[in-house]
Amino acid sequence: MRWLEAHYRHALVMFGFDYPTSYMLISDLGVFTLAVAAVVQRVVVGLSGTQWIPMVAAVALALGPHLACLYGGWQPVILRWKPWILGLPAFTLAAVVCFWQVPVEVDVATLLLPLCATLTAAVATRREAIISTIALSVTAVGGGLAGVIAQAWLFVLMVGFGGVVGYLLQKQLLLLHAERRAQEQQMALDRAEIAGEVHDVLAHSLSIMMLNVTAARRALQEHDDVADAVEALVDAEQVGRATMQDARRTVELLRTSDAESSAPQPGFADLADLVDGFRRAGVDLDAEIVGNAETITGGTGLAVYRVVQESLSNAARHAPRGTVTVRVGPEPGSALVVRVRNPVSADARRALGGSGLSGMASRVENCGGAFAAGVVDGHWCVDARFPMVAVAGPGAHAVDAADGPRESDGTRLPPTTFVSVPVTRTDGSPVTGPL
Repeated sequence: MRWLEAHYRHALVMFGFDYPTSYMLISDLGVFTLAVAAVVQRVVVGLSGTQWIPMVAAVALALGPHLACLYGGWQPVILRWKPWILGLPAFTLAAVVCFWQVPVEVDVATLLLPLCATLTAAVATRREAIISTIALSVTAVGGGLAGVIAQAWLFVLMVGFGGVVGYLLQKQLLLLHAERRAQEQQMALDRAEIAGEVHDVLAHSLSIMMLNVTAARRALQEHDDVADAVEALVDAEQVGRATMQDARRTVELLRTSDAESSAPQPGFADLADLVDGFRRAGVDLDAEIVGNAETITGGTGLAVYRVVQESLSNAARHAPRGTVTVRVGPEPGSALVVRVRNPVSADARRALGGSGLSGMASRVENCGGAFAAGVVDGHWCVDARFPMVAVAGPGAHAVDAADGPRESDGTRLPPTTFVSVPVTRTDGSPVTGPL
């Protein structure tokens, strides 16, 4: 049966639909059964010599399109042949008319009309399905007017019902495809988000560990100071253990969504610990963090943390001997601004293939903010601006931009109301650089 399934699958590809191959097998068996039964009816009644001619023609017309779809596409001469959808109802009504040349009581050949309406509507466009249904219905009406079939109106209803069923089958398949595409897109977004988390966690942790290991080596090699070396190695060990826990949590996110609730993400309140960790690792830091952690929650707090984390990790790798300045705090205009500066050499160039800057930009833009990074006056500058909307009235508080912007009365605004604000230096000139 594998060869038959392969032929059916190829035929479905030609039609542009991926129905189960069993659908085509059942439909072909139905057409074959009805055609044979119609011939048997007439053989039982009795056929004369010339009456066999329309019977042979009827069987050939009824089975011809199905055999052509099944085997035609495999012939090298017509590999690019695309089925003519309206050819199926044309051949079918011609076959039914041939069967009617030898009329019998309770003719099963007429059942080919509603079956053809279902098959055509399942693979045709709406226009083609309507044309097919009308043509088949008119054929049934003509048979009733000619006195070949009784209760022609019932067959017209059956043809209409068959067309609706086929059309619904097609729409169900298209909706299933749309659902699958949506799931694939969501999975891609989830993988990208998890990849960003892994990058942020590992880049930060490895930077801290390497700084501590370097400090331990220098303490032993240059000063023979075992205590400082041990202290640096202990810090590296603690960071390594914390990194393993973060990696396990990230792996759990790949397995189940329940892991996220049991392991909270870092936020604005964790910035002080982040800065202290880099200081202990030997980074010369000048940090100023201003803000109420209770009013900076959710996605904005995580985005601020990740921007500072990635910026410090890059500074530790590319400018380990320079002073890094970090400024986090509100500014006039209901904006929370993050600025990180570290000196770089004049010939410094951004490394190709990295995802740190794109990840930071994506996080900031997802919160409705603006992001810029580049070399300005010999310093690598990272500027991120997060909009914070104040809510007036008693118990006023800052609303997290990641939870959606709101009007002054608290009503939610669409995300498009955020305006990208360009980042500037303290002297008012714009900051430019690769984004």
